[in-house]
Amino acid sequence: MASVNPGLPTACQELTKFLNGRHQLGPRAIVDLRNSLVHPQSESTASDGAYDEAAQLALRYVELLLLRHIGYEGEYIDRIAAHFEGHGRPESVPWQAFDSQCDDNRVTDQA
Repeated sequence: MASVNPGLPTACQELTKFLNGRHQLGPRAIVDLRNSLVHPQSESTASDGAYDEAAQLALRYVELLLLRHIGYEGEYIDRIAAHFEGHGRPESVPWQAFDSQCDDNRVTDQA
């Protein structure tokens, strides 16, 4: 899934608060939140909103992984935008632009 942006979406504000400036990577944020729950070192500072955002973000990664695996090239509705930002506008899958960019590079290389 190299063409999926691993950055933490700006809509995940509670998750950003939980991270407290440590990093801004979505997959790492999910792992950090999970670890704070399973291996607590002190009372958790994570809010219910942070858990909700992490769950939605994890589902987003799973959905995109499945869509990529089956070769889907159309549009989808990003669950983060639909759930937290209130709009569910269809957008192209992230790898569509990445794959076409790679194709353009292959054509240039062959010329």
